[in-house]
Amino acid sequence: MTISGSIDAIGVSGRYWIGGNEQGAYDLLVNSLLQAKSSIRIVAYSLGDRSGELDRIFGILREKINTGVRVQLIINRFWTITGYAQKQLKELEHRNFKLFNYEPQDERENLHAKIIIVDSTEILLGSANISKSGLFSNHEIVIKISGGEFASRVNSLVNVLAKNIFQDEKK
Repeated sequence: MTISGSIDAIGVSGRYWIGGNEQGAYDLLVNSLLQAKSSIRIVAYSLGDRSGELDRIFGILREKINTGVRVQLIINRFWTITGYAQKQLKELEHRNFKLFNYEPQDERENLHAKIIIVDSTEILLGSANISKSGLFSNHEIVIKISGGEFASRVNSLVNVLAKNIFQDEKK
């Protein structure tokens, strides 16, 4: 089965990949966030410790929220992320920001996906966590895919995830 969508860019990290023909994963992420006009959805396994790069990412999210962009973040086990990231997320509290905490009953179960959706049409999908090591030193890859059925299906999957987490949070 073929799913329509267009691969627009590849972002990489790691010393053997950075400096080649591909864009850096951090630059791809930042540029995509900066282009958001209506919504940003992030599904993340982990968020890193404080760094200038993460300060910039949280700053962009804060700016976007304050200008009316809706931001939704689904995180694996909020209590396991760094204190820095927890503080930053708590400071993002706003009517345009929704945080979902994936907290499964089974400790062997994780939300390990790394997905960023910008304006429901651009999907960043890859292996990099939003951390300095994930975006710079680890050998990671992020693919930017836009439009078509692919964007629609990934959005639908994230909707299902958010809905189920929300229902679990209400229990």
